[in-house]
Amino acid sequence: MPESQKPYVVVFLGSIGAGKSFFARNLAARTNTVRLNADAMRLATYGSNEGMERENAYSKEGNKKLFGALHYVAHQILSTGQNLIYDTARLNGKDARDSLRETIKDTGAEMIIVWMKTPRDLAAQRAQTREETQDQRQLDAKRVEEILDFHDQQFDPPQSDEKVMHIDGTIPFDDQYALFTEGLRGLL
Repeated sequence: MPESQKPYVVVFLGSIGAGKSFFARNLAARTNTVRLNADAMRLATYGSNEGMERENAYSKEGNKKLFGALHYVAHQILSTGQNLIYDTARLNGKDARDSLRETIKDTGAEMIIVWMKTPRDLAAQRAQTREETQDQRQLDAKRVEEILDFHDQQFDPPQSDEKVMHIDGTIPFDDQYALFTEGLRGLL
């Protein structure tokens, strides 16, 4: 990264199944950028999504601990001048974005929002049929609908002072990457 360029952190808006993690994984590989994934951290911290672990992992206190740790790591990475991909749906809310922005403000990093747009029915289908990995789980139809409804209720559209690019979650990664690099030039 050139000395004069500020680091940036890429954050995401979009529902479960929108393609956020797919794009984030591929973007991290293509750009050799650190990627923090909240789902992988949650699984590493709390274990399976079953029973008591799931209740603890998604509780108010569990979220506070998880995102406190993620924000700390984000700050440390950005403080070195490195770019970062912060892969979570949690930043769909303005308060959560403001919290991260406040945490990283002394790093000089720019926050870039990638809004992954995917039709709800396709997003639901993806969440039910996707391959399970260290950072995502396949969910049943009932759970997916609950999460999609929760997303709709908690979603805060970007404000005029936020740097946002729209990426179609249905197109191939190479096309998404072209949109990203073009959008990044316009936002930085």
